[in-house]
Amino acid sequence: MVSVKVDVWIGNAAAVLSGYWGAVTRRAQQTGLSRSSIYTHAQRVVQAVGNEQAGGLSYEVLWAENTRLRAENEALWEAWAAAEQPAEAKQQQFSATACAMGLSLGQIITLLAIWLPHGRAPGRATVGRWVAQTSRQAGRLLTVLDQLCQRWVLVLCLDEIFLHREPILMAVEPHSMAWVAGQRGPDRSGESWCAL
Repeated sequence: MVSVKVDVWIGNAAAVLSGYWGAVTRRAQQTGLSRSSIYTHAQRVVQAVGNEQAGGLSYEVLWAENTRLRAENEALWEAWAAAEQPAEAKQQQFSATACAMGLSLGQIITLLAIWLPHGRAPGRATVGRWVAQTSRQAGRLLTVLDQLCQRWVLVLCLDEIFLHREPILMAVEPHSMAWVAGQRGPDRSGESWCAL
């Protein structure tokens, strides 16, 4: 792009704003610029003068603010990259909670990669071990809670759902809608229900 001096821009604006017939054509011949360039220069000069008269922020002030904000942004990115990785216990808690909410291991790893500094996200096997460990701990706790809550169950609604043509027998307490018992197959016979 060819740079044009400010005095040429002002001369172009004067030719346009003078209103004399043929002034823009003569100016185009003198400067070697096209008529559309001369009109564009005139429009920009008028806009710059209007901005200056409006008393808004000057170009220098805006440029300095832009430079300051860029430096601040760069410093924040560097600080974030150097930030200490959250403790492993916090990552385990995040993974277990995400799994309990129904997210897959791949989705959990993707979220951890967004949350943690670049390149510090745990691998799939690590997250899988965390989730399995938390599941075992929750299973032991749920066994105790199930035993303690059985006395509160006064009414059960029994039903079955099917997963690939295999019945899943389930019992739901209707007031709380809590799934109290469940067993996968093998059939819907009375003996299977009694074993539940």
